[in-house]
Amino acid sequence: MDKERIQTSRKALDLRVAELIETARQKVAGIANVTLVYTYYEIGRMIVEEEQEGKVRAAYGRKLLTDLSAKLTERFGKGWSVPNLKMIRQFFLVYSNSLNTVYPIGELECPTPDSAQENNGNATSGKTIKRPCEQTAPRFVLSWSHYLVLMRIA
Repeated sequence: MDKERIQTSRKALDLRVAELIETARQKVAGIANVTLVYTYYEIGRMIVEEEQEGKVRAAYGRKLLTDLSAKLTERFGKGWSVPNLKMIRQFFLVYSNSLNTVYPIGELECPTPDSAQENNGNATSGKTIKRPCEQTAPRFVLSWSHYLVLMRIA
């Protein structure tokens, strides 16, 4: 009987360890996806700034994306084609314009704590002041492929 108990205990340990590893892998993949999205957003910003050279509109006919694609492909391998760089630039243009008007889901209002300071010293008013959350940086939570789909309908 002792042997059966040990085997059962080890099977349970095996399952718990395997579940922990799978959960960790999922979290790492999620973090990697979100980091990639932030990276693409920043690359898009850099491309737009370079194209516009401080002007309101970009100058046309430049080989910026072609040259950048060649250099990135040489250094990092596949994935940096001109069409991909155009999508990255478009991603920045779409989401930089909408960041100031759209709040993240679940954060439409930020409650301000009910405090004596905010209630002019009247802590018994029982009111909680609610105001829109200020968003100073982009907040991306989806994978790159999700944003590509959303850009098609935006």
